[in-house]
Amino acid sequence: TLRHPVNIVLDRAEMCIADMELISTGGTNMIIDGGQINFLDMKACLQFRDNSSLIIEKRRTVQLGAEGIGNINLRSGSTVVLKENSELIIGGRIILTPYKQYKGDKKIDVDLQPGSHLSFTSKSEIINQVFGNEEFLYVHMNGGTIDKSNLSDEDKAKVILLYPNNHQSTAKDLTIFPNPSTGLIGLYNGHNNQVNQIRVLNTNGTIVQSHNTSTDEAYINLDLSGLYSGMYILEIQKGSGVEAHRIIIN
Repeated sequence: TLRHPVNIVLDRAEMCIADMELISTGGTNMIIDGGQINFLDMKACLQFRDNSSLIIEKRRTVQLGAEGIGNINLRSGSTVVLKENSELIIGGRIILTPYKQYKGDKKIDVDLQPGSHLSFTSKSEIINQVFGNEEFLYVHMNGGTIDKSNLSDEDKAKVILLYPNNHQSTAKDLTIFPNPSTGLIGLYNGHNNQVNQIRVLNTNGTIVQSHNTSTDEAYINLDLSGLYSGMYILEIQKGSGVEAHRIIIN
């Protein structure tokens, strides 16, 4: 009758999931050492929640789903970890949903470690408005890379890229200063890209401010002094896609 966290290890698996749901919860981790998991039904699902993780081992390639079939349900307190030089290909759907029983940090996180790579096939989707909640996928760029080119523009906006404080943008197109700040910040648009919209999100993924800019000016000023102190995500819609930065307001 007692439940204990365990590690489920799939060693270079070739696995098919039919009409069922496999749930990792309460600290249970699924560790995949390479291979592919196919889903035979649109209701087939892998679910992670409540301090549980999907972990891709070092130097391994894993594909989850194909042809848009199958679901990876990531809920509050879940984490996806791509270890060094690993690759994860999402061929089905990612579903982002809250888990009300979980009392910790509600964010759904992906950790891209050095040399790792996350990508999506042309038929993959991200669904994030379930139970009336709008959830986001927070991808920590800790030395890995991500390819969102196969996602729709709407789905790309559901993926928030978080860079370490000393490396906020690999492209270095935009510089934010000062950071931390009292709320009055400037954006240096070094390559004069077209900036169409700037959205400010809190750590729960809720949009607290939105600014339509439609400018390619080198300097853009923002007044966020009306926000409470804390961490926010600055999501910048550029001509080439969406770029996100973590900012601190004192």
